[in-house]
Amino acid sequence: MRCCAIALLLAAIGLGTSASGREPATVDNLSARLQAPEAADRYAAADALADLGFRASPAVPQLIEALQSQDAELRWRAARALGTIGDAKASAAALHPAAADEQPAVRAQALVALGRLGVSDKLTLATIAGGLSDKDGQPCGPCAPHRRIGKM
Repeated sequence: MRCCAIALLLAAIGLGTSASGREPATVDNLSARLQAPEAADRYAAADALADLGFRASPAVPQLIEALQSQDAELRWRAARALGTIGDAKASAAALHPAAADEQPAVRAQALVALGRLGVSDKLTLATIAGGLSDKDGQPCGPCAPHRRIGKM
């Protein structure tokens, strides 16, 4: 059911098919859309890759590259996608610097992603622990725990 809903959403925003209208969205064309001229297309591509989870693992290099973008919203979406894809070996090293990003939303998503990856080396644990004292107090987004306690 969820895959059908994602496919419908992708089709509605123009990511579900190629320019010719015949080719279904693939990890390759979604990862290519991370470089699209329109910000909304880049965001939708990052979100669609996050929704694919581990099936989007071929897009990890492009998502890591998106962590270097000047666009803070793309950076936090890329961090979130890396956490949901779950490729700890490829993603953790790129998420450490993102956890110190100038933008609170990027830092929050990078920390959440590191936690989701389940990496327990000293650097990762120190990075996550350091994030606990972040003065911005940026919530990690509209996640279920924040909605339940009325913090969002």
